[in-house]
Amino acid sequence: MKVVISAPCVVQDTTCKLNVNVILVAKFMFRAENNHEISVNKGDVLKLLDRPGNGWLLVKFIDKLEKPGLVPATYVEIVLNDSVSPVTVQWLQETSDLSRSGSLQVSPPSFGRPPRLQSVQILHCLLHNERYWYRLDAQYSDNSGRFLCKYYSDFYELHALLQEHFTVLPKLPQPVQFISSQDMVSNLKKRCKDLDNYVNELFQNEAIVTSGIVSDWLDISKQGNIGFFVEDLSRFNLTSYEISQNVQPNSSEIDR
Repeated sequence: MKVVISAPCVVQDTTCKLNVNVILVAKFMFRAENNHEISVNKGDVLKLLDRPGNGWLLVKFIDKLEKPGLVPATYVEIVLNDSVSPVTVQWLQETSDLSRSGSLQVSPPSFGRPPRLQSVQILHCLLHNERYWYRLDAQYSDNSGRFLCKYYSDFYELHALLQEHFTVLPKLPQPVQFISSQDMVSNLKKRCKDLDNYVNELFQNEAIVTSGIVSDWLDISKQGNIGFFVEDLSRFNLTSYEISQNVQPNSSEIDR
């Protein structure tokens, strides 16, 4: 089931509003994107302060001197419940506008999250300086786009990083071996299709998509990422060949 995370509510009061003692543990890594949220790593232990609603929880670290902040309710699980008035995971993830105490008034969201990743395609395999690369086309909810050059090693490194935080991942396609020129073309075509299936299955997991690992992997501005950004795809009229040449000039596409 795909998890949808709404924009967090603004919480002005970070004191504990609940009359319960509930300890949570982070199931996934989460990277804060504004000063109302806090970044957590998988395994971090947190105390529940409130449930503002809209799918978010106000928490603070048990063992760190950091200010409280918001995390997605779907990213945590209960490890120590209140013995008198226990809560449920379902209640934590509800999107009502009042906390259990009913005393917290939640302001409307005053800011939005960055655009959401909507689609990813890997349809082109190219050769540049005797090295094969795959063109990754990404479209976002604000109709912006990113076109990146990704080598097989980039997918391998992404998979290895994700394995440190997520226990269930799709199988990464194996490297291909070439016996003849005909095998080379057919194997590269197959690997291109397999990598497309891999990233699309991978990015069905909302926790993975919103992790800092994937955000950095798709960020054109990050060192090592090759490609370019398009602000409005509806006004973008380059041909596929021109896109590839803008990503990695002087590349030749493998016969499809």
